Amino acid sequence: MTTTDRPAPAPAGPAAESPSTRLRAAMGLLLPALSGAGTRLWYRQNLAEVYPRYLVAMHQVIRASVPLMEDAVRALRAVGDRGAAGDRGAAGRGAGDRLIVDYLERHIPEERDHDDWVLEDLERLGHTVDGVLRVHPYPAVATLAGAQYYYIRHHDPAAIIGYIAQLEGYPPDEALLAAAAERTGLPFAAFRTMRKHAHLDPFHRRDLDLLVDALPPDPHRSALITGSALEAGAALVTLIEQVCARPPIGMPAPAPANAPADARADADARG
Repeated sequence: MTTTDRPAPAPAGPAAESPSTRLRAAMGLLLPALSGAGTRLWYRQNLAEVYPRYLVAMHQVIRASVPLMEDAVRALRAVGDRGAAGDRGAAGRGAGDRLIVDYLERHIPEERDHDDWVLEDLERLGHTVDGVLRVHPYPAVATLAGAQYYYIRHHDPAAIIGYIAQLEGYPPDEALLAAAAERTGLPFAAFRTMRKHAHLDPFHRRDLDLLVDALPPDPHRSALITGSALEAGAALVTLIEQVCARPPIGMPAPAPANAPADARADADARG
């Protein structure tokens, strides 16, 4: 999820014709909306109240990442297996499918347990894991992740490439995070997930761009990946707006940082 309030630099020269650059250029159409939503989130006066909601939304999205990628791998492998058995309706895209599977199988371990990082940040803000897990998802979370389940199961799992491109396309800004911690008085340790992604996402973005550039030419699949990225970006804008507007249903009040564990559990129960 993005903290950007400025566009990523556009490459110049021959690389401007690469498939990954065309994908990033299309994603750039949504940058004004994403940047505006990010500005409204990170510079609001009640950020200390809203930031925990943002972490809850992050957790709701991130916890779906590894299961989605695992589902995509299974679906792509199943298509390949049926095609190899002579099912003409399941021939898949051969080399392209294998490249995507190889990428996802490398990326899954890189993303595993990141949802636990968010839970740890929320614990630093006085929330308990049980309390957070009882919170109802924001509607835009279901829109964001649910679309990928549909594509994986009923159309083409390659759509997840656009989804990942959007979620990891704009790394968090460390200076913005430090300023947010100072302005709100929230512990800087509660920004750990965002700070780690500030370091990790540029490498993940590079790896995904290499995949996109290596895929065999396929206009229909390229359009799907681009459309998936744009749909994910629009859903992220809506999600940030929902986070700013209200707490999610069932969001418990945090216990004081120095409260004993049973008091924190009581606070979640009251929430």
